[in-house]
Amino acid sequence: MNRNIVYPDYDNSLVSLANSVLKKWGLPTSGSTLKLLDPYLAKDYKNLVVIILDGLGRSILTGNLPRSGFFHSHLVGTFSSTFPPTTVAAITSLDSGLTPCAHGLLGWDCYFPQIDRNVTVLLNTDTETGEKVAEESVARKYYGYTGVIERINEAGGRAYSVNPFEPPYPRTFEESLELVKKHCRET
Repeated sequence: MNRNIVYPDYDNSLVSLANSVLKKWGLPTSGSTLKLLDPYLAKDYKNLVVIILDGLGRSILTGNLPRSGFFHSHLVGTFSSTFPPTTVAAITSLDSGLTPCAHGLLGWDCYFPQIDRNVTVLLNTDTETGEKVAEESVARKYYGYTGVIERINEAGGRAYSVNPFEPPYPRTFEESLELVKKHCRET
């Protein structure tokens, strides 16, 4: 049995990345910021783009990609994900600036007693039937946090999210990048 468990360092993680972005906008944070990112955010760039590639961690990067490639040649440091290191826990932490213990969304499927259903969180569908459970995200509705992007927009900024689980539901990485370019041109 492999016991090489890597635990998160919440002072150097996706959570602290979200808190760095909040701090950049002068908004309250829920914890420490990402020291690796803070010097870049101190500069006055027109756009800030955060690209998260699910599953592309340090082990995958160092074990599978050429050292002369784009990712290695542009790597300035690493930070940890969340625990548990599930897609839903990590994406929600990045979206909220909260640890999984604080936001409570730990896995792909979660039971929501308010509607007495198991829900595939990011798809907002019933786990058994696949049917949409509501127009709005039940995770957002019942777990009650305000996302980083929403907070920035409420503070007068312009922030966007592009991911395959939200309209307009880009199906490929290329479609996602086109949306990012469009948003960058609009600011």
